[in-house]
Amino acid sequence: MNSSVDMLQQGDTSLREENAVLRNHVEVPLKELAELKERIDQHDVALATRGVDHIPFMAKDVPKSKPYKSSQNAREIDNFL
Repeated sequence: MNSSVDMLQQGDTSLREENAVLRNHVEVPLKELAELKERIDQHDVALATRGVDHIPFMAKDVPKSKPYKSSQNAREIDNFL
């Protein structure tokens, strides 16, 4: 009977150790995921406070066209366009 109890206690101890190892394996990626979520939130706040005007690929200078300064002849206007 004592041998059965000893086997159960050893099995219980090994299960506890294995459980602790598995928890460590899970906790590390969970911490990294939480850090990444925090960084994403910080980037979202930064983009929201900067606004759309400061995004470089959206702000482009487009030259304005010069007004037509010749006579109002329809043929000349068609040629200008």
